[in-house]
Amino acid sequence: MLIHPTVERLRALGLSAMADAFIELQNTPDAAELSREDWFGLLVDREATSRDNKRLARRLRDAKLRQAYRVENGSAVASDDPIDDFTVENLGVQLRYRFEFRPLSYLYVVYGRGGYREEPVSDTAGSLVRNSFELRDNEQLLIKFSYRFED
Repeated sequence: MLIHPTVERLRALGLSAMADAFIELQNTPDAAELSREDWFGLLVDREATSRDNKRLARRLRDAKLRQAYRVENGSAVASDDPIDDFTVENLGVQLRYRFEFRPLSYLYVVYGRGGYREEPVSDTAGSLVRNSFELRDNEQLLIKFSYRFED
């Protein structure tokens, strides 16, 4: 069977996902054990999935969702607050350490740091990263000690 003309024909018909699946199945040794119906079903499923994904991506792109929400009484409520774009400076860090000094007895140390700073224009990616480590709007150090008393 001539594979390349078949693949080119599938692509010309707009079935590129099916063509990719056909090539993939040709290169898979386990595919020889499949029946013609299973082969065809896999090709059709791949094409249908690809089209569904493209359709969903197009709908999401065209929707331009920019609605902000806030949590009130445990449920999401639409808000008129503006949505800020993500920047590296808004990153936070959390370091955790657990030490077991006896069976079922632990010492936990947790350090968290983060915050928020908005700058209109950034010079370079390096300055964004450097500024994010200099940001100290919120720092926490938590220590927890649990001890199991034996009878």
